[in-house]
Amino acid sequence: MAVAESNRPASPDFNLTVPPRGYAWWYVDALSDDGQHGLTLIAFIGSVFSPYYFKGRRKGRNDPRDHCSMNVCLYGEKRRWTMTERHANAVNQTETNLTIGPSAIQWNSDDTLTLQLNEIGTPIPQRVRGTIYLTPNFINERIFTLDRNERHRWRPIAPSARVTVELEHPNIKWTGHLF
Repeated sequence: MAVAESNRPASPDFNLTVPPRGYAWWYVDALSDDGQHGLTLIAFIGSVFSPYYFKGRRKGRNDPRDHCSMNVCLYGEKRRWTMTERHANAVNQTETNLTIGPSAIQWNSDDTLTLQLNEIGTPIPQRVRGTIYLTPNFINERIFTLDRNERHRWRPIAPSARVTVELEHPNIKWTGHLF
């Protein structure tokens, strides 16, 4: 893993080139301090849960950027689930930013993560819109290979962090931690 010139750890590198038939994802799992609220967020390039991507790969349509989504699950009193699949023209990647449709993730210069969400839930169309802030307690730079061919890699970037959730829709505000 590269280290920036300032000796700060490199960003999560949202600008990964995902090979045909491949996938990449960035995952956040958090729980409120009072245990009443939770969230899971997965940003996908090449959604492994997509039946369209699975079917397309069988027909030779292998571009993972044509199967991207910002999957959000909210737990607690106001539950929501989103997973709108978007094509490559709705995706923008840089090393520090990933935009999928109207939602975005940004790695900030102070080594924090900001998630701007603007999604529609399913199966009942309900808006999920607002901001999530993640402040790591430390940054892991180690990458673990999960198979002999080193095609599957895992890097828990911030395995310990504080989370602040400020959603407008549904109206939810809480602080908590990753778990």
